[in-house]
Amino acid sequence: PRPSRRHTKKIRYSEETAAFADRLNKLAKSNARNAAQQAQDELEDLIKRMDNGTAKPGLSLNTVLFTTVVNAWARRGRGKEAEQVLQMLESRFHDHGEKNCKPDTYLMNSCILAWSRCKSRGSAARAELLLERLIRDEYMKPDEYSFSTTVTAWA
Repeated sequence: PRPSRRHTKKIRYSEETAAFADRLNKLAKSNARNAAQQAQDELEDLIKRMDNGTAKPGLSLNTVLFTTVVNAWARRGRGKEAEQVLQMLESRFHDHGEKNCKPDTYLMNSCILAWSRCKSRGSAARAELLLERLIRDEYMKPDEYSFSTTVTAWA
């Protein structure tokens, strides 16, 4: 099962941002061994260009771009890397005031999925911590996918 998008709003982005998102999505869904890292590298490069003012006009950061990279890591069962991307997004939202980079239930579910597919010790506990965070959050709320994926992590 895939994370539900029910709790997110449809947002329109510029053609430049949509094209970048499409390129990132193709990378993220690729079966190439290093596709997730390439997707993250592309995102980090955009962040650097945004910060130093050299990004193409019209390009902007948003939650969807970060979620795409998290999903790439989730496909590979790489919880630590997925959660690092979540932390990058949270930094953009909290430290840089980028309102389009607000964490949402779908992103959190994708991180939970990454941990549930991870084979390392403590991965189920990390998935559960993210679920608990969703439960306590004032704005994001867990859905049935949040719970079922966390249960799967413990299986």
